[in-house]
Amino acid sequence: MKQWLLLTTILISTFATWADTKEFVRDYTYVAGEADSKISSRQMAMQEIKRELLNEIGTHIYSTINISESSKVETDAKQEIRAMTAGFVKVDVLEEKWDGYKIYIKAKMIADPEDILNRIKELASNDEEKIRLKEQLYQNAKAFEALRLEMLLLKKALVESKSPKEKEKLALAFAEKSKDLTVHEMYEKGLDFYWGGKGEQQNYEQAAYWLKKAAEQGNAHAQTSLANLYIRGIGVQKSGTKAEYWYLKAAEQGNANAQAYLAGMYYVGNSVPQDYEKALYWVEKATAQGYAGAQSLLGLMYSDGQAVQKNDELAVHWYQKAADQDYDLAQFGLGHRYNIGQGVQMNHVKAAYWYQKAAYQGLADAQHFLGIMYQGGRGVQKSHVNAVYWIQKAASQGLAEAQTSLAYAYHQGWGVEHSSEKAAYWYQKAASQGDADAQFVFANMLFNGDGVQQNDSQSVYWNKKAAHQGHAVAQYLEGLRYEHGQGVLRDVNIALYWYEKAAKQGNEEAIIAYGRLL
Repeated sequence: MKQWLLLTTILISTFATWADTKEFVRDYTYVAGEADSKISSRQMAMQEIKRELLNEIGTHIYSTINISESSKVETDAKQEIRAMTAGFVKVDVLEEKWDGYKIYIKAKMIADPEDILNRIKELASNDEEKIRLKEQLYQNAKAFEALRLEMLLLKKALVESKSPKEKEKLALAFAEKSKDLTVHEMYEKGLDFYWGGKGEQQNYEQAAYWLKKAAEQGNAHAQTSLANLYIRGIGVQKSGTKAEYWYLKAAEQGNANAQAYLAGMYYVGNSVPQDYEKALYWVEKATAQGYAGAQSLLGLMYSDGQAVQKNDELAVHWYQKAADQDYDLAQFGLGHRYNIGQGVQMNHVKAAYWYQKAAYQGLADAQHFLGIMYQGGRGVQKSHVNAVYWIQKAASQGLAEAQTSLAYAYHQGWGVEHSSEKAAYWYQKAASQGDADAQFVFANMLFNGDGVQQNDSQSVYWNKKAAHQGHAVAQYLEGLRYEHGQGVLRDVNIALYWYEKAAKQGNEEAIIAYGRLL
């Protein structure tokens, strides 16, 4: 969502610190209409007073950001602040009166501007939980506003209608919307328990309880959120079947988020049997609504040639659509296409541009590839310092390939001071995640005592790990170890086994050694 990235960018350069927490107080009187009950009157009054409070908070916080922007930027930023505040700040009712005709409510919100802006900055990360929270806050704010407007329009239509039949129809529609608002409040309560918002202590079981209540009443957002809990086993027992059930319920109501999740489940066979036909059906439903995650998935489908006929140009087309919506995975996918010239003309400048877009959003793969671009001077000015900067970011997120690259930089002294100890540290990190190159190099460092204490048995252990993953040089070295009994019992047959493995991959030294022992 572009507005989230926009405001976060603004805040990074203009963030200030406030010493005080501000209290905002508003009162509102709602005059009941023909179809109003006390419950619906209170709902409408609370929605209006909450809206006024959030508008005031949004204006106040935005006024502290010392920046001159267009009116559209200002509107988008204020909307984001309101959505964030609504998700974390509780409305406290100070006074309430109902006389059967009108309801009066006085309420307050206590907001810490620094805390709200810090939360918005935190949401810029690529963490899956943060992405989910952003989406839920944004969708929740939209849903409440849509219900409020629909109820106001129905109330106005009731006043203007002269037909008893029409009035009855409108009154029923108004009551239904009031019920929808009640159900959506259940959904919001579930979110509060999940995230620990508005004074609620984080409680996943209570979150599941309220989400299920709303889901059973047909709320598509709650159905999607409940499915998310089942797929991950949070607050409920993990169940792919129940996740699929609730995703389907929401998807059939047109919820693009659920449609995209469902498509992903079917595409990879996550907790359900793999079914490309169903994956394509739901991904097309979601892309028709412009959902970025679905557009990116459809790009992947065309790239893989699964569910659809392989088409590199269409893969680029869908990646581009999602990338233009700031979807990080699509930005990375598009950058990679420009990097290798697949579906588009090779263009390293554009590749670096899209890698950087995704890297700034925290996508580890993009950060690593951007670092490699800086290392080789492709599409950007060559800089080992910048290369290490981005590779370090990816490595710190646990990306094994980046950890290997960072270890290599320390070993060579590229962009950082040479350090065999730090090189060994990062090689071991990557090796422990199964990176064959890291396993091979770390094994050699252990053998030579380079940056670590010399250890033959550990050297054998890690080299064998790499060899079993098909690393040709590691396989050749395994052959050498067994041929000469270095750190292992001498065994010519095992030596031949590893020499043959490496030789089949074209390793010239292994080919010679294999021929020598035959």
